[in-house]
Amino acid sequence: MQTLNEQIEKFKGFLGQYYEKKLHETNSKGISFVYIDFFEIAEYSPELAEFVLENPEDAIKTLEVAISEFEMDLKPRVFNLPKSQFLNIRDIRSKNLIKFVYIEGIVRQASDVRPQVTSAKFECSICGNTISILQLDTKFKEPTRCSCGNHQRILKGGSRQKDFLFISRKI
Repeated sequence: MQTLNEQIEKFKGFLGQYYEKKLHETNSKGISFVYIDFFEIAEYSPELAEFVLENPEDAIKTLEVAISEFEMDLKPRVFNLPKSQFLNIRDIRSKNLIKFVYIEGIVRQASDVRPQVTSAKFECSICGNTISILQLDTKFKEPTRCSCGNHQRILKGGSRQKDFLFISRKI
């Protein structure tokens, strides 16, 4: 496995060989993203291509750092994935999580982006103990009692939230 610096250097070499002119053109037009062909990554380095498919989030961040070393603030958009990465919506399984996959579909409805609580803190009104509860389900969970034995007054404190968007899909 390569270190982060080695991956950045490899992506810099790839970008310098295949995309340097396109990066400058895109940046000069005021566009904030650049399309990068997956098969060109695979041609340059099969190891980088495998890294992109198996760790897409890390690969995109590494690509962003490599692009920034050309003194540009462009977001990479990888396209032209191999057919092995194409999935039907109904075929998505847990093994596909955090992998780079290609899904085609029609969005029929999407909600507004709303905050979703991921963790909530509660304070016992008797002893002042703070209780943190992960909010993994859609139903909000509250503590039933404190470690001091208090069953009644536990006050809600702070919470952590993330953006949540519901998308209805056509099957």
